[in-house]
Amino acid sequence: MKTSTIAVTAAVLGLFATGCFAQQGNGGQGSGSGGQGGPGGPNGQGGMMQVSVMTVVTPPTTVMVDRLADQLELTTSQITQLKVVITAGNTTIKALSTKSVKLAQALQAALLAADYDDAKVKELVAPAQKAETAVITASIDVWTKIRSILNVDQIAALKVMMAQQNRKPGQNNQNQNQNQQQNNNQNQDQAQQGPPQGPPPDGNGPPAF
Repeated sequence: MKTSTIAVTAAVLGLFATGCFAQQGNGGQGSGSGGQGGPGGPNGQGGMMQVSVMTVVTPPTTVMVDRLADQLELTTSQITQLKVVITAGNTTIKALSTKSVKLAQALQAALLAADYDDAKVKELVAPAQKAETAVITASIDVWTKIRSILNVDQIAALKVMMAQQNRKPGQNNQNQNQNQQQNNNQNQDQAQQGPPQGPPPDGNGPPAF
């Protein structure tokens, strides 16, 4: 009983990414780099990107195409082709994601039901996983088409940009924490030393006893 429950729970945790994916897709084209979790869209807490299958395969948005056009040196033809592919893919992925989310939610409800039914939970796992796989497959299909439009140098440049973008939030947070710690240490040192001493006597004051 416990073994099967743990296995199913693990499946639900994987399917949770589908829910996040669908929510991002709903605001996709208008949300820019944060819309679908594509290039430049960190999907984690604390600024660090949490890597999962969904975040890895999620295609960029058309807004990202415009933002990266100059850096990737995209031609007008490439921009047009990319937007057509991404828009069509987004429609398909959005529909598949909606179905996947509903199945994941049904599985979660079964896991948390007052009267736990192990057989029912197992029955819901397969269709939920199948629906999630369909989302992943559709996303990879979009990426395959994107790669066919870009040249080798553009793909290499995109890889570098994504790696840099994924590292920046974490580095910024780390630097801020280090700076804050240094400030705290300086304040503690000053508190221990006490107030600054005044200038030494110049001999004109009253004699010391």
